[in-house]
Amino acid sequence: MATPQDFTRWLRQASLLDLDDREALEADLVDARALRDALYRAALAIVNGEMPVPADIDGINDLAQGTPPRPQWVNGEVVHVARDGVRAALALLAGDAVGTLADAQAGRVRLCPECRMMFVDKSPAGKRRWCSSASGCGNRAKVRDHRARKAQEGSAR
Repeated sequence: MATPQDFTRWLRQASLLDLDDREALEADLVDARALRDALYRAALAIVNGEMPVPADIDGINDLAQGTPPRPQWVNGEVVHVARDGVRAALALLAGDAVGTLADAQAGRVRLCPECRMMFVDKSPAGKRRWCSSASGCGNRAKVRDHRARKAQEGSAR
């Protein structure tokens, strides 16, 4: 995310910000980057069997204390309403991260060996190794492994 507009666009694509909400400001972008970086470091520590550093936990917790969107019943539908959509989205992201990293799912946080992206392994067996098939990481690794096996079989003949 290079600009506040990039952050606004990402929030809207993720359905975390309505079109009538204000655009993200530079301060929001700074907080979003700080949250992203703290989450990455915390998840990496967990993957490595360590505790995240207190400063990262504090930063995540501070943003999670913001006012998340509140569900409202409007015309028979549930809509999420926030006074400040950008800040509410940051609070929601931080709060969800706390819930993921601090509970049983923490043992399923993985680091993709191909792209270094963090992901939560939700496979039944808990043995997923790559971030997603759609990204191509798993496919590239499988092709590489297949070619290595074929080359080894060819040299063994």
